[in-house]
Amino acid sequence: MPTSAAALKAYFNTGDKPTQTHFEELIDGSLNLNDGGSVTGEVKLKGNTGLTPGDSISDHVGLYKSWISHEGSVTTTNILIDLTGLRSTAANDVIGNNGDSDPAHIGQYTTAKMGTLFAVHMHCLEQPAGGADDINLCFNDSVALEEDDAISGGSNSGTLLNNGTFTAGFHGWAITGFPAANQYFYLVAGDTTDADYTAGVLHIKFYGTTS
Repeated sequence: MPTSAAALKAYFNTGDKPTQTHFEELIDGSLNLNDGGSVTGEVKLKGNTGLTPGDSISDHVGLYKSWISHEGSVTTTNILIDLTGLRSTAANDVIGNNGDSDPAHIGQYTTAKMGTLFAVHMHCLEQPAGGADDINLCFNDSVALEEDDAISGGSNSGTLLNNGTFTAGFHGWAITGFPAANQYFYLVAGDTTDADYTAGVLHIKFYGTTS
């Protein structure tokens, strides 16, 4: 059984003379990046923060969480978003907070953080209500597109996932048509519904290859 941290610290108090066994316990109690190993107890990984949305999203959305995990050569970037408090307006327009002038992107694609994309998965956990329930995942060069701006209003726009109507349990996948590095992701209404969202939870997962 691994020696506890408290016991290891007790071997190295001022004036102590740790033995070879004590040093072996110290080394064996650490996770070695070359040899691998297992960890017993709760493990908290700090620094694996995900994407950062524009203020039109972060200041008004019901929930926005993003995190990253690394497994082998695959980096997975997650976004969990509750649409409550945002608004859709017209088809092919950006979803965001009604009437403000803040950027409404949901994060920027960088290969340094996300790897080189090879797949994207979008899962509807709760059916959108109030606003448009036809929501597409799009991208654009511009960091500054606002709610009700046309996604085509910036440059080099594209649609990564043209989902159609969302229902709870919907799964959508993209394996081609990815944005270029440093472009921004946007949620875009697929139909004209000029209203605030009262419900709707989406989980988006980006899969990237890293060296």
